[in-house]
Amino acid sequence: MRYMLAGVMCCLLAAVAFGQVIPPINLQAELLQAGEVQLTWDAPPDGLVEDFEDGLAQDFEYYPDPNDFVVEDGYLKMLTSSAWQCAWYTGMQFTDFDVEATFQNVASNNSRGIQFRADGPRDTDYNGFNFYVALSSGNYSIYKFVNGTSSTPISWTTSPYVNTGQGETNTLRVVGSGNSFDLYINGNYVNSFTDDDHPSGMVSCIASSSATVWYDEITCIPAATLVPASMHPQETTPSVECDEFGIPLNGQMVDMVQPTQPVEPVSREIDEFIEYRIYRDNVQIGTSTTEAFTDNLPSIGEYTYTVTAYYDEGESSPSNEAVVNWQLVFLDLTGQITQIPPEGGTVFYDAHVWNTTAQTFQNVRYWTEVELPNSQVFGPLTMVNVTITGFMDATVQGLTQDIPVYAPEGTYTLTGHLGFYPVSYLSDSFTFEKLGTGTDAVDFDPSDWSGSDLVLTSDGASAVSLPSTYSLSAAYPNPFNPSTSFSVSLPDASELTVTVYNIAGQRVATLADGQASAGQHEYTFDAHDLASGLYFVQAVVPGQMNEIRKVTLLR
Repeated sequence: MRYMLAGVMCCLLAAVAFGQVIPPINLQAELLQAGEVQLTWDAPPDGLVEDFEDGLAQDFEYYPDPNDFVVEDGYLKMLTSSAWQCAWYTGMQFTDFDVEATFQNVASNNSRGIQFRADGPRDTDYNGFNFYVALSSGNYSIYKFVNGTSSTPISWTTSPYVNTGQGETNTLRVVGSGNSFDLYINGNYVNSFTDDDHPSGMVSCIASSSATVWYDEITCIPAATLVPASMHPQETTPSVECDEFGIPLNGQMVDMVQPTQPVEPVSREIDEFIEYRIYRDNVQIGTSTTEAFTDNLPSIGEYTYTVTAYYDEGESSPSNEAVVNWQLVFLDLTGQITQIPPEGGTVFYDAHVWNTTAQTFQNVRYWTEVELPNSQVFGPLTMVNVTITGFMDATVQGLTQDIPVYAPEGTYTLTGHLGFYPVSYLSDSFTFEKLGTGTDAVDFDPSDWSGSDLVLTSDGASAVSLPSTYSLSAAYPNPFNPSTSFSVSLPDASELTVTVYNIAGQRVATLADGQASAGQHEYTFDAHDLASGLYFVQAVVPGQMNEIRKVTLLR
């Protein structure tokens, strides 16, 4: 029979959450057409999880003699042949970490525990820390080694949390972050210390040779979160002067437990991975043995996904949440040119319309409105009927919204709606900024706020909204230093020349000279090597446009 105190059992249950069953990470959910959701995630982060169920692990080395280590019934059995024995893990170096080991008291007159931030076994050149408990006296300690020389950051200290009886189980845990370490015995915080000498290293099981030790399991997770020591109650039991095995010196007496026949340990498998379990709105919907899963949503709506890792002895806590919102149709507006000079200009944006069903929606209206800096809503500015075909996935680029000179300075919100006016079924918006006011006019004329209509192709292919007139926009900034930008609008493909002249009529830059496609074209005049003064930007399309804008370079 195996005995455990309630506190020990709590610790073991908690260990399943933090150690043996680490949750998956980086869960992502992508909504595809027809309500299909593609889930992907990353496997739990690497770390040490060893329950000794499968023999002597490949990533362990055994010191001093591998023949002194035997696995029986899922326990690592350390035999008695040397002063100290160590089963150390070579698979990973840990910096910030959470290490825990559980072992059974086969006899009560030896000390055992865990090594951490170590460079190998405890020998003449050993570097690292050891966390021991002495089963004859109920003491614990921290030993620090530098090139084989020991010191005690925490001397042997009596703790009521150490289980000293034969057949009892003890679980030791160390949480390390940077140079700070917190110590736990059987789920109870007992002490902390700081040290800068060993910034990283391996972990291991370690025991003295005075009796056989059964190690049940050892785990270590990288990048653990340290619980500040100030949040823990401090143990007040006085220290007892002991030798390196925790035996009290100078005649101090402690209760001794006489060895009897060792209790046969019970096998506990805890680290064999079985599957990932996928949850939608906290209800399990499937399993996977890879880091991916495809789900088909039952209906439109918002859904939250999590994934756990399931092992033969328990299930991890959930991964991060991933949320999808399945609508029949999606509308997404993305601003492209969103700063307007004081003299007015044009906002440019793209619209993405996506139908996730096979249904065709006819005579749906698309309209826009703008929220002014004073929170007043003005509109509709544009309105057009559209047909949204089944599984349409269309992006319309270069939609425009004119902003007049008298529009006040400030931040605006342009919102597009799909629905049956005035009832909006879905909408999206983006913000733009007017950088000043060019006139004191306050009367808003809707004709000054014209914009392009949303045109959706029947096959759902991407489209470009074309300007209705040839024009050269105002430059911004103006005055400028050392560069300014402007746009040229072309309703059709045209021969376009864009040049810049100084006040003497000399050409100082050619920004375009040749065939240009229909649409909006952005240009930047860089005058970093020119003198301050007045310059002229000219845009020419033969037979259609010859416009000039003044710009001023101020240094």
